[in-house]
Amino acid sequence: MMQSYWLSFVDPDLPEGSRFLGVSIVRAEHPKMAVPNAWGLGCNPGGEVMIFPIPQHLESRIEDAYRNRVLSREECGALDIRLTES
Repeated sequence: MMQSYWLSFVDPDLPEGSRFLGVSIVRAEHPKMAVPNAWGLGCNPGGEVMIFPIPQHLESRIEDAYRNRVLSREECGALDIRLTES
């Protein structure tokens, strides 16, 4: 079953305050496929990645404009607010 994943990218070798590389939201059948899918879509900025599954009940709160590209810190904050609103 396809699920959306939040991929957060950082480069620990960069100076503090510059380590965040962005977030990508991609769909995959398994968490192990999320990173290759991000590469294939051109939305993997490199570095280390932490993967979080997005619960099914929050899928409808993610607009297509947020998917399959690298999101900035500001966009991540805006989306996080949208996902945590009750």
